[in-house]
Amino acid sequence: HHESAIPSVHNYLMAGTYEFGGMIVTKTAQYSQRPHIALLSFVSGLLAPLPQDARTFVEDWIYGPIANAQWPEYKLGIYTPEGNIKRSYHLDGRAGEEKREMWW
Repeated sequence: HHESAIPSVHNYLMAGTYEFGGMIVTKTAQYSQRPHIALLSFVSGLLAPLPQDARTFVEDWIYGPIANAQWPEYKLGIYTPEGNIKRSYHLDGRAGEEKREMWW
């Protein structure tokens, strides 16, 4: 996560917590390309329709399908220990370059 806490404006994307391997995880419909663990088959399947020459963020393409699905279909979670949950910092690898229009 790149904030110290989940912003209240994102609460509608959260669906409670659960314990996973001794860690507290918040169920979410908010996909992020920031450091994460995912099955290659999961990401490849979601990105398959993306044009090969696309210039967009992965989040732009994946956000809609995940946000509109039921949580068990994707099982996304945010590691949310007590206190500060920030684990990621922004490095703009695109450096302000133009990107493709949103697909929806």
